[in-house]
Amino acid sequence: MIPKKLRLKNFLSYGEPMQELDFDRFHVACLVGSNGSGKSSLIEAIGWCVWGEGRAKTAELIHEGATEARTEFEFVANDAIYKIVRIAKKKKNHRAEEQLEFQVFSPETARFVSLTEPSLSKTEARILETLGIDYETFISSAFIVQGRANEFTQKSARDRKKILTQILRIDRYQKLSERAHDKAKEIGLSISRTQGNIEMLEADLAKEDDLQARLNELKAELPTLETAYHAEKAALAALEEKLQTLKQQAFEAGQLREQKIRTEKMLAEAESGLAEKEAEQNRLEKLITKRAEIEAREHAFEKVQQAISKIEALAKEAGLLEREKIQREAARKEAINQHENEVRFAKDAAERHAAELHEFQEKIAVLETRLKRVAEVEKEKSCVAKKRQAFEKLAEEKNQIYERISKLKAQIARADEETEDITNKGKTLKDINTAECPLCRSPLDEQHRQHILDEYRNAFRELQNLQAVCRKDLEQEEKSLRQIKAKEAERQKIDQAYLALERQLAAFEAEARQLDELKERIPDLEGKKQAASQKLAALLDAERIGKYLQHENARITETETKLRLLGYNAEQHEQLRLEFQALSGVPREVLELAHATANLVKTKTDIAALREKQAELTAHIAEIDSTLNVLQAKLSDGALLKDEHEASKRAFQEKEADFQKGLVETQSYERELERLKQKAAEKKSLEDSIAKESEAQDIYAFLKEAFGVNGIQSLLIENTVPELQQEANALLQKLTMNRMSIMIRTQKPLKTKDEMVESLEIDISDATGEVRDYNTFSGGEKYRVDLALRIALSKLLAAQSGVNVKMLIIDEGFGTQDEDGLEAIIDSIDKISDEFEKIILITHLEKLRDAFEMKITVEKEPARGSFFSVATES
Repeated sequence: MIPKKLRLKNFLSYGEPMQELDFDRFHVACLVGSNGSGKSSLIEAIGWCVWGEGRAKTAELIHEGATEARTEFEFVANDAIYKIVRIAKKKKNHRAEEQLEFQVFSPETARFVSLTEPSLSKTEARILETLGIDYETFISSAFIVQGRANEFTQKSARDRKKILTQILRIDRYQKLSERAHDKAKEIGLSISRTQGNIEMLEADLAKEDDLQARLNELKAELPTLETAYHAEKAALAALEEKLQTLKQQAFEAGQLREQKIRTEKMLAEAESGLAEKEAEQNRLEKLITKRAEIEAREHAFEKVQQAISKIEALAKEAGLLEREKIQREAARKEAINQHENEVRFAKDAAERHAAELHEFQEKIAVLETRLKRVAEVEKEKSCVAKKRQAFEKLAEEKNQIYERISKLKAQIARADEETEDITNKGKTLKDINTAECPLCRSPLDEQHRQHILDEYRNAFRELQNLQAVCRKDLEQEEKSLRQIKAKEAERQKIDQAYLALERQLAAFEAEARQLDELKERIPDLEGKKQAASQKLAALLDAERIGKYLQHENARITETETKLRLLGYNAEQHEQLRLEFQALSGVPREVLELAHATANLVKTKTDIAALREKQAELTAHIAEIDSTLNVLQAKLSDGALLKDEHEASKRAFQEKEADFQKGLVETQSYERELERLKQKAAEKKSLEDSIAKESEAQDIYAFLKEAFGVNGIQSLLIENTVPELQQEANALLQKLTMNRMSIMIRTQKPLKTKDEMVESLEIDISDATGEVRDYNTFSGGEKYRVDLALRIALSKLLAAQSGVNVKMLIIDEGFGTQDEDGLEAIIDSIDKISDEFEKIILITHLEKLRDAFEMKITVEKEPARGSFFSVATES
């Protein structure tokens, strides 16, 4: 991680507006400023923005009086530019809500593209994956936090090993070891399943000998069964042939019976035809004897026919005149009904339009009366509105009082905290007996102690005075608030009255629009009323309707006169129809008489032919009976032959079933033996598979151990520890003039057993070479040990592939060093500067400030908060 830009707003002591620190402007810089100005807060913004970690809870990181803190951090990692934006928003109950964005710069679009995940935790995980280290590793190596220089030295051996593991990215080998373990376990399960399948196959293969013996028995029995089957099949075929001949003879007998039935039917038809012809002969002979009588009836029929033709012509003309009379009477009646309907409709329309006009006029009168109150209501609304405006100003004043009360309470609470802090610092300063300042580690004599205590007392008095002023102001503000709340009791009534007046005016506006619409429709309604009245008057004109009825009555009278003059008699017409109906058969009798002689000769000829056919059909029937008697004699043995055939058929089916059963069973055993051959091959394949999987399982078990804690992980730590020890000693010996050294051990002996266990122990030797406990060294000596180890860790971190942190930040702690120690620190930082992209030292010591050209100066003002500037000083 190579920092490029840091932006922050409302974070700890930094307020508004947004401020930006451009890391591209320097390689090594000294971050300077007075105590409490916000030096450490500037660097802490990086830790909070990237990992969400800070000195306090998120809500407490938001600048006093602000509701939202925002930090933005741009950095280079893996040859790409990334940006992290973290925002904290205050919520109720002294809590805060965080928002996190992760972005990468796209050269194609020249803009940042989002890498943000759906949740905060997933986004933080992605950032951690990109960087390769967590916050604890960062502050234990690259960032030496104020007062925590011993973060690595004082940790347990287990925690030190964990940090070193993360720096070296050894955790990836642990993941490989776990994957190898899971793979070996998976293969073991597969081998168990395969072994189970082999056992099932072996159980099936044990049946092979029994199956082969039974197959041999079946193959020996099969020829005997086949011979019996074919012999019974031949006997059945011979019986079926005889039965087929018998069936053919039965069919022929059936055909003859049907032929006899058809012939007997033809004989019956011939006899019936003969009887009909003989009856026809008798009728024709009788008809010829009635010739004179028929001719007289023919003369009478012609006379009646002529009379009925004349009277039907008169009936047709009379019918036309009658229909005309009916149509004219119906037209007259329809005209009268239509006129009456028109009069009724016109009268209804005139009355309806008059009523509607009257209703509209009444509504207009009512609306005009109501709208006279508009001016009065508007005046009343104006008065109420003025009262509401007064209350709105009161509400605004109330909100301002709330804000002032909130700020006063916050100032009092902050003053309480600062008072308690100063009291604790004063007690601590009185009680300690050390020779150095607990804050800056500089030498502490009695004069210096009294000077600091006087400053604490002055600050305490100022805070007490501030609290008294704030409490007095708070009491006055709360009194004003109570007065405003008392006045607000009337607010609700005023609002209700105002809303009621607004609704009343809205109703007046709607009624005014309705009045305009009604007035617009009055002319139309008056026109419709006048038109309806004129139409009714026209319809009630008696002279016009009387003329029409007089004309229609004259036409009806004319039609009735024509009917009387026509002279048509319906009774005479009916009498002629009856006579004509009685003589209706005469034309047929005349026609039959004309053909009677010729038909008589033909009928006698037909009778002779029918008698001849009768004789032929009778002879043919006798012949069929003779043939049937012969066939019936042959069919008498058919029942016996059928019984014999059924017995043979059953015997054949039994032999066929035995043969088929033997054949199917033989084939079944052959298939089963073939399947056993396949299972034997499958068993061989599974055994080969187990051998290969066992080999793979052994390989993964080896890889599990190789990638495990006691394998390559331990080897990497063992190979890295000498390098770390060498780097730390090179710097420590320079810082202590070769008086101190350290040794890092990866194993330690057990107290209860004569064995060694994995560990990460740090032994510190003094000028005599004696190994001493860390806490027995002075503050300056401990800081040099801590600094040497931390810089060595930072160099190790910067050199690691895949761990993207190539920066070093040292926050204070130099107050414990004498002049030679400070010179050694400055010289060491200068020598290691090429191994880091960025180095920042945070200090208030003049010697260190003057040693570096590039300075980031931090200042703080009460109203503005902290702010910084970057400048080069020679």
